[in-house]
Amino acid sequence: MTPQLTINEKFAIVSILSKIMKADGIIHPKEEEYLDGIYKAFGVTINDLEDIANMDDIHAKHCIEKMSIENKEYVRTLFVDMAKCDGYVHPKEMEIISSIFDAMDNYQKFIVPIYEKKLRQGKEKESVIVSQIGNGFFIEGLFVTAAHVIEESENGECYIKVGGDEKELCSDRAVIYRKVADDDEYRDLNIGDVAVFRFDGVKSPLKLNTTLPVKGDTLTSCYYYQSAWHHAIGLVGDDDWFMGNFFGWQTAANTIHPTEGGSSGSPLLKDNIVYGILHAGNEEDPSICVFTAASFVKKLLQAQSL
Repeated sequence: MTPQLTINEKFAIVSILSKIMKADGIIHPKEEEYLDGIYKAFGVTINDLEDIANMDDIHAKHCIEKMSIENKEYVRTLFVDMAKCDGYVHPKEMEIISSIFDAMDNYQKFIVPIYEKKLRQGKEKESVIVSQIGNGFFIEGLFVTAAHVIEESENGECYIKVGGDEKELCSDRAVIYRKVADDDEYRDLNIGDVAVFRFDGVKSPLKLNTTLPVKGDTLTSCYYYQSAWHHAIGLVGDDDWFMGNFFGWQTAANTIHPTEGGSSGSPLLKDNIVYGILHAGNEEDPSICVFTAASFVKKLLQAQSL
């Protein structure tokens, strides 16, 4: 049974199925037959094919990434069935499928929301209000977020949940803690917005990039906010968007903007490599965000032999 899908989601699925079909350089009659069945199931017409052909890879991938877990599993099955239907699964076909799903699976296991608790005095008794204030992520044995998330929490204390347990985060427990003061110059190479904590026993495939990204790099912002996962794909900006240990990045057309209050500290990634930690949005243009370079954090860790 076909789940409920939007027009854009259907077009994205068909666009990627077409790429899987062509990946090995040979279009098998069974593959054409399979795609025709999808056209019929989705109600795709000849008039729709031009719009599907014009859908770029970034938009198509983003449509898949923001689906519900159930719909993603349905789509994964469609892609694998297309790869198998000619009797041979070509490595290039699986490469396309893996590029979409493997990264998402990893992101959502090792990126976690950060919460704070506030006491509120009611008419008869106090109550505890829990709210999300940021995101962070695990690398091998460490947890990384933006220092301003910790700084702006109630009494400078907040926590994450690991294996069902609450783990406190505060500046005193950080092995690295660099924050941006109002009068700091962003081009100062000693300035960043990062907090790093030890978390032994947490194994993560995510790694910090050792160099700055370059203009035009396509990177994905991933974070958890308001009980849902969000992914935004965009491009690293021009040379004048690089300021010391910070750089600018802009979301692609038709994607959400990672500027909600609870998204700070989330990673900017490609595959399992972290290129930046979300520092701030842009008030004039919400599609633009500023990230602390992961290479800066890497240097700080190396200096402390971490």
